[in-house]
Amino acid sequence: MTLRRTIGTLALGASLALTGCDDIVGAGGDATIIVENNASVSVFYLFISDCGDGTWGDDRLGTNETISPGEDRAFGVDDGCYDLRAEFSDETWAEDFGI
Repeated sequence: MTLRRTIGTLALGASLALTGCDDIVGAGGDATIIVENNASVSVFYLFISDCGDGTWGDDRLGTNETISPGEDRAFGVDDGCYDLRAEFSDETWAEDFGI
């Protein structure tokens, strides 16, 4: 399964938004979440946690990686429900729940 999410910005902050539609292919055990950065600033930190988990866990980008404006990055996950949090270079953030 592949789920594509687009990161965009709003006038008063940042948000995660759906693309026109989700691209879902395949079935079974493994899944991929593709995060596209449509913001004007880089994503410095990206957190993916199980839905309803009380913590965000570790940064999925690591210490040296970012997602620049216009780029995307795929993250392998098990099939399930996930919450996402992106933190941008301008110190704003965006969250999306129930992916």
